[in-house]
Parts: sequence; structure tokens; C-alpha cells
Amino acid sequence: MPTKFESRDQSVEESLFSTVRFMVPQFQRPYSWSEDQTNDFWDDLIGEGTGFFIGQFIFNYEHFDTDGFVDIIDGQQRVTTIMLLCAALRDTAKAIGDLESSEIIQERSISASKDFDGIKYRFVASPSIKDFFENTIQGGNVDIALDLVQNDEQKNIVCNYLIFKRRIEEIIKPLQRDEKISQIINLFSKIRNTRVISTKIFNEDDAFEIFETVNARGVELSVADLLKNYIFRKVKQEGGEIDDLQIRWTDIKENLEEAEIEITKFLRYYWLSRYSFITEKKLFREIKKKEFHSYRELLGDLQKNSEILGSLRTMNYEWDEIKNGEKIRLTLDGIKVMNVTQCYVLLLTLMRNIADLPENTWRVFQAIERFNFLYHAISKQPANRIEKLYQGYSKTIEDVLALESDETAKKEEIQHIYDNLIQELKNIVPSFEVFLDGFRSLTYKKRELANYCLLKMEEAQETEEKIINSSRVNIEHILPKNPGKDWGLLKKDIRKYVDKMGNLTLLGKKNNSRVGNKSIQEKIKILEDSTEIKITKELIERIKEGGFKWSELQINERTDKMAENSYNIVWKL
Repeated sequence: MPTKFESRDQSVEESLFSTVRFMVPQFQRPYSWSEDQTNDFWDDLIGEGTGFFIGQFIFNYEHFDTDGFVDIIDGQQRVTTIMLLCAALRDTAKAIGDLESSEIIQERSISASKDFDGIKYRFVASPSIKDFFENTIQGGNVDIALDLVQNDEQKNIVCNYLIFKRRIEEIIKPLQRDEKISQIINLFSKIRNTRVISTKIFNEDDAFEIFETVNARGVELSVADLLKNYIFRKVKQEGGEIDDLQIRWTDIKENLEEAEIEITKFLRYYWLSRYSFITEKKLFREIKKKEFHSYRELLGDLQKNSEILGSLRTMNYEWDEIKNGEKIRLTLDGIKVMNVTQCYVLLLTLMRNIADLPENTWRVFQAIERFNFLYHAISKQPANRIEKLYQGYSKTIEDVLALESDETAKKEEIQHIYDNLIQELKNIVPSFEVFLDGFRSLTYKKRELANYCLLKMEEAQETEEKIINSSRVNIEHILPKNPGKDWGLLKKDIRKYVDKMGNLTLLGKKNNSRVGNKSIQEKIKILEDSTEIKITKELIERIKEGGFKWSELQINERTDKMAENSYNIVWKL
């Protein structure tokens, strides 16, 4: 803990609206206050008398004499929100023609000084939003903010400013102009008189430690926030500069955002793939226990692995540069459709080391795709057991690759690991009865998964390797969702079964609009003359052999037949 600190009970005006300029350091998390938090802050402000207590601010004064800035160690979310509220009051005053009050609010809370270099603001936002915050919120150009929003952090800034603007306008709307001005001044006074515990510290190492200690005991910060702070602190202790670390951390976030993966999930999967099985709750503590040769290198490895994991979801990879790359890409397409993530622990290990692995590694990807379909996507079996299995094989592969033996021996050992993995997956595939029950519940409502199923079934019919262009086909309901009078059925009568897999097939997009809700005889005639898709041709023959009868009974029978084919042929491990 810090060897020297000062704490005082102060008003926001005494703490923030002084001659001191405050800055959000690089290791702080993004601005993330939600609509609920912003509304709660407003309600608390309005509900009190002359001021309310909003907790503790922790400021680091170590570089104040040299740089002229004080770092905000704890409280940056609240300080940012206070600045948004002040900006909303400033702009509301300006909107009703009270330029004097608008300028006073700007000068007393937002601007620190003005010289030949331009305006200097009291609060310098985090590096990721600094320019945006200055150009829109602090500069009084909020009307252009929505056009400039590029990420969630900027979106939160604009949304919360607009919440305050709306709440202020609700209060002053029924008032006369003089009363409106008085109310705006009163609200600004409430902000200035809000109470805080303002704590000063004077050492950057203490700043990192107190940040971690204060926040690790709360619920606001994630593992990612704490780890970022921890790595930055360790790099500084190693004698390195931290200016470039923020760029690397931002790159990690962008890699994962594009792939729609939470950063905390990535950090856990990274750890599982390299070290040991651990829950998210214990992850940060486990990371702190391990000594790394270089924490800068650790951040670099996290950056590299975020690119790899991101590519497993976005397919943004040079697939032609690796053996059987296209086959791997196709399996990853299927895995993404199923939205099963536990397997990425092992897939991360495989892709990280792909150059050193056997050429038939793609078959492991294929086995995982098929297992995911049988076990997770259709049968809905528990995931925790499988995550531990993947972690164990990931660590085993890493251990073999670390051995000091020739490459041939390593690949032979890894091939043995592959065989064991696939056999273990086979052993825990659910029974056909469990799978059948799940397949019966799969419907057109899960359109992406239903489309994937039909495409894979069609591929299985081909004697040669042939991939259907999914962009050229649509899912067709044989019994239409809105049947014409020739069907003799009402929409409400078929609701339970019209979307079942047994009623679905594939049809070229150009023919899709031709069949519509025509009678079964007309529809089959059109399909017969226009399609080369094998599962559709097979269905046509089935319907013709059945005397053109197509009702709930026939749909259920085909659903079960499709389930049997899926389990025993298409996705068989």
C-alpha cells in the first residue's frame, strides 16, 4: 500500500473544478457507464438537498510538477460523467439564449485556461476517446458527435450526454425563461456541492497497486481491466516504457471485437490453451502467481493470439499458406454457425502451432465440427466437461512441442494424441435417441443452423468433393407457411410442424419465387423441372411415391429419416 497519501472530504468543485488539470492514464478501462447508471446518477443528484456523496476519487500527483497533470487512479467513470452533465447544462443554457450562464459553466467546470495554443481543458479523457471528447463534448460541438461515433466507448459518451440533456429539458420545459435559467444554475450548484473523498498519492507504483486493490474487491472491473493494469505496472518495473502498450492493448480489443469475442473470455481461453484449467473468477489471481520472463513479451503473445482467435471467427486468414487450409476454413464456418465456443481452447493451440503439426490436422478440426453438431448444437449436452477435455489436450500438445526431440518423433506423438482425442469424442457422443429428440426440435426459426444442416446433407450426397454456393440457394418450405386454398389447411393448423426440418429443402434463388404457395402437384412439377439439388430431387421422388400426400405425418417421418442420416452418415465421427 502507499507509504504516503492524503484524504479529504471535499466538494466536487474543490476536488475537480480547481486550477489542477486531470488526466485518465493509459491503463484505465474504457468509459462504460450504462443508461441505468446515468439515470441513477441523475436521480441521486436531484433527490438530495445541496449535495450528495459519490464515493472516493484517487489522484496521483507524482508528475504534477513536471507535466502539469494529475492522473485519475480511481473515479474516471464518475469524473467523465460529471463532465457530460456539465456540458449538457452548458448547452441547454445556450439553447434558451442564456449565453452568460453557458459561458460560466464552461469556464468553471470544463475549460481550465485559454491561450495562443487554444483552450486547455480541466479533464483530459482516456487516449482512446481524447480527441472525440475534446472536439464534441468539451468543445461544444455535440450536434456532430453522432456522425463521428466509431466505437462503443464513444457511443456511451454521446448516449449519456443525451440522457442528461433530455432530463434537464424535462425539468425546465414548463417554466418561464427566467425560471429556466434559475433551474439550470441550481442544477450546476448541485454538481459543485456534491461530496467526495479526495485521496492524493505521490508515487506511480503505488498508483498501480491501489488501483488494483480498490477495484479487485468490487464488481466493476473485469479480469481484462485488472490484467491490463498489472501488465503495465510490471513493464514499468522492468524499466520499459508503457506508451506503446496502450496501442497493443487496443489492437487486442479490436481483433476480438471484430470476431465478437469478449476480451475476458479470450484471456481465459489463452490461459487454458497454454497452462492450466481455471475458472474466470480465479483467473487473475492465477496469472499473478506465474512469473513471466518478460511482461512486454506476454502482451505481445496476447496480441498474436488475439489475431489467431479472431481469424478463427472472421476467417480473415491466409488459408492458402497452410496445408489443407481451405478444409480447415470450411469446418470453422460450420463451428461458427453453431455458436459453440469451448472448442476454441484447442483450436487456438492448433492454429498457433499449425506449421509444426501433422498434415492431417484438418481432420481434428473436422472431428470437432461434427462433435459440436451432435453434442452441442442438436443434443444440448453440458459444456463444462468438454471444455476441460479440450484444455487437457491443448496442454498435452504444447508439452510435446516443447520437448527437445526431432520433428518426426514429435509429429508421431501428436498423431497419437489426435487419435486419442477423436476416440474420446466418439465415446461421449450422445445416443441416437437423445440426438433424435434434439433434431425434432430444430426448426426454420434457427434459420442459419437449418441452412447449414441442409447444405451439409447435400454435400454428403455428392460423390466428388463439391461445395454448394450457399449464396445461390434458399430454404424452401414444401408445405407453405401460408398455404393456398388448394392445400385445405389454415395457417393456425400447421403452426406446430410447418417449420420442421422434414418440411424444408434447398432451392435455387431464381426458382424460389416461382413455387410460392402453389398446390403440392404444381410445386413438385416446378421443382422437378428446375432443380439439380440432390436432396430436393430425393424429396420429390418421396412425395410422388406417396401419392402427393404431404401433411404432418409425412413431415415427421422425413424429419426422423433426416435425423438418422445425420447421425449415422453426415456428421458421424
